[in-house]
Amino acid sequence: MSKRALGRIWTILGLFSLSLSLNALLRLQGSEVFLPGLTFEGAKHYSAAVYGLLVTLLPYFFLLRATQIYAKLYRGQTWRSSIPIAFNYEIEPEQKYGGTYQRVFFFLFIVAPELFRLLLLRKIFVRGKVYEWGNVDPVVSGLVEHLTKYFPPAHSILGNNYLFGHHDEGITYFPFWGSWVLVIMECGFVLYLLYIIQSICWPGLAPRLSRLMRLTWSTLAC
Repeated sequence: MSKRALGRIWTILGLFSLSLSLNALLRLQGSEVFLPGLTFEGAKHYSAAVYGLLVTLLPYFFLLRATQIYAKLYRGQTWRSSIPIAFNYEIEPEQKYGGTYQRVFFFLFIVAPELFRLLLLRKIFVRGKVYEWGNVDPVVSGLVEHLTKYFPPAHSILGNNYLFGHHDEGITYFPFWGSWVLVIMECGFVLYLLYIIQSICWPGLAPRLSRLMRLTWSTLAC
């Protein structure tokens, strides 16, 4: 795939990931100003946080994947020339203004969506409450209960017995199980993001650490 084709794909995925994650967060904050695109207008009672995490799942994953592929195929002398150029503008990444341009879009497209996703996840666990159908009192409230209060799968998953956000207008949710799926998913994204940053900025770091670990292990084994 050519550099320009990857640049177009990277730009589209970056715009999607940024606008969707930021708009979901703005909806939670009660803002009336949004980026162009999906604004989660019908979402109520913190359900925008759940929708935001799910809707940005594939665009952000493919964005990270496109970044990884570009760096592998077209690695430059520095990290600035190892990532696509947003909108395929004719700039020189190694020059002063080109480097600034790359830094801005690296943050906007790669780092910012994950920061917004983490804020959405925090909203779910800190502010979001889970209700059982027909019960106005929440059965789950707060970070600790989201992750430790156990619900049998037959009742929480197969039965569709719980709502997130509101006892009447909430969305279907799977307490405990759904919360851990979201945590594991976000941990995977963070690790993938850190891996990409490492492979772009310090491409020789992982092999050196691997050799160091093998040398340390062999030394201790003797």
